[in-house]
Amino acid sequence: MVNILLVSPRKGEHIAAAEYQDVLKATGLTPDQVTHRMLDDATKTVGDTAGFDGIIVGGSPLLVTSPEYDDWQLQVHKELEALLANPLPVFFLCYGNTFVASITGGSVNREWAEDSGPTVVRLTEAGLNDPITSGLPAEFLAVTGHTENAASVGTGVELLATGPTCPIQIVRANASTWACQFHAEMDADALQTRMDFYYDYGYFSPADYDTIVATTHKYTYDGAHQVLRNFVAYCE
Repeated sequence: MVNILLVSPRKGEHIAAAEYQDVLKATGLTPDQVTHRMLDDATKTVGDTAGFDGIIVGGSPLLVTSPEYDDWQLQVHKELEALLANPLPVFFLCYGNTFVASITGGSVNREWAEDSGPTVVRLTEAGLNDPITSGLPAEFLAVTGHTENAASVGTGVELLATGPTCPIQIVRANASTWACQFHAEMDADALQTRMDFYYDYGYFSPADYDTIVATTHKYTYDGAHQVLRNFVAYCE
């Protein structure tokens, strides 16, 4: 039985609990297969990863482009950087994509920020052959929402997917680490829940709330979820 560690670098137990449920739903894993740990203050660590087959790192309201980092963000960065060197398979969601770009020598800006809602993901040639993305449609929809983005990949980082509204959607950072800009764990219902938590955070205009919810519910996001299921299969 595969055993996955979910790390949430965010504050708010209710938000993290929703993220945990989203991961279970997207991957098809059961609660006894996913252990959840939060990095919600400057004292928290990922802890011992022995006994796990892989690690999923959830999104975060933190920003790589913030002009200053407080003690909490510095601690989060320290813990996430250590995961890049962890031999276990690791998959970063959303914030992790910009973090990976920044820590590996790539660049991060806000030129291709995307409002909450659906986004198009297109596999590159490398993506068509990577174990996490092979077998997927060459183009699929995912749920997104971010105020900053990876603008260029770092040294040794391979681009697996791009898109018309965000150029770096999935990367392979090293032999055991992947990251995506979109939320591979989320569907339309999950996005609405997340929008409720972050209503005034800048991921969307509150005036567009109803339109975004209605538009997102028009589509399914099986391709995005398959990315996570492929990762779990790789871990297993």
